[in-house]
Amino acid sequence: MSSTSSKSMAQPRKPSNYNVLSMQQSLLFAESLKDLKNLRTQLYSAAEYFELSYTNDDQKQLVVDTLRDYSIQALVNTVDHLGSVTYKVNGILDESVNKVAGLELQVSCIEQRLGTCQKYVDRQVHSQQSLMLEFPKHHKRYLLPAGETLPVSGRTVLKKHQWCSLDDGDEWHQFKSAVRSSIRDSPSSAIRYMSSHLPIFCDLQIL
Repeated sequence: MSSTSSKSMAQPRKPSNYNVLSMQQSLLFAESLKDLKNLRTQLYSAAEYFELSYTNDDQKQLVVDTLRDYSIQALVNTVDHLGSVTYKVNGILDESVNKVAGLELQVSCIEQRLGTCQKYVDRQVHSQQSLMLEFPKHHKRYLLPAGETLPVSGRTVLKKHQWCSLDDGDEWHQFKSAVRSSIRDSPSSAIRYMSSHLPIFCDLQIL
């Protein structure tokens, strides 16, 4: 039990949040830059030390060989640190780019949903407006006063304009009787008259 618990405690916990992971990467990047600054200080100190050693020591060849080995190792460490810093910077940039791309995709999805909702609302409003329209349920008829017939000349004076409903049965029968009698008297004049004056007016007075 103790071994398993120690192993579980030794394993690092994985970051459960993007902000925690980003903070850890920022700290690692800052530590890498700090190591580079320390490396520069160490190189300056080593250069001063080897300068004094070369001046004061009799074994100059040994000092030169040691300086060469140290310089090569310092150069390798510097390149290694630069590569590590570059890799971490690229990782941070890639994650930032991926995050921006994800946000753009979310914004695009939201815009598409808003467009769909707007189209649905417009369609519903249009359908409601079309249902609310009321059209007049009247029919146009051409009625003559009782006892009058259509003239042969076709000249009339319109005195009253009226919308007539189909419920006026007596007037409708009077109109049919007047038209039939006029057609029997002069069919051609009645047809010309009705074709030129067949609208929405109800009462006529013959000149």
